[in-house]
Amino acid sequence: VPPLPAEPVGNSPAMQILRAKVEQAAQHESPVLITGESGNGREALARFIHSRSARKGDFIVLDHSRLEGENVRTYLLGQERDNEGQPGVFDLAMGGTLFLGEIQRIPPDARRIINQVLESSQFVHEGGAGRRALSCRVIASGSADLADLAHRDPSLEQLYYRLNVLALGIPPLRERGDDVPDLVRFY
Repeated sequence: VPPLPAEPVGNSPAMQILRAKVEQAAQHESPVLITGESGNGREALARFIHSRSARKGDFIVLDHSRLEGENVRTYLLGQERDNEGQPGVFDLAMGGTLFLGEIQRIPPDARRIINQVLESSQFVHEGGAGRRALSCRVIASGSADLADLAHRDPSLEQLYYRLNVLALGIPPLRERGDDVPDLVRFY
């Protein structure tokens, strides 16, 4: 697997515009929604935004394989056990950034939980009683046709509109041929 670039690669006019928008987005705490075609570097762009932000915590990537089955609430919210707790994704992202990749692939049950947490900016561990304030930035990504998909699925539509505060679209490579030499040099 090739390494992720430390910053957006390319100097085409489209990438210069995107780079300027990314610098602005990094200075805000609002959710960011990155759209683009598969393989265009949405996660790399999210990591770049995190690295340029004031957030010093970790960059946590939502693991889609853990969103199926009966343990989805525990994976997302964490769990209280005796005197110990099992941290959830929102705990791990505290002080940092939570990256929700391919939001159109997140199962509806998990979307509802994520929506509830984002709406209230709080969550409760499974088996716990105390509310925890959410203190992480959320950056999400989805396919180029995410808006169309959201209009057909109410649970995706809610998540889409909650995350679509600062929108960044990565232009496809076919529209920025000038970037091919820079990409070849990088890889």
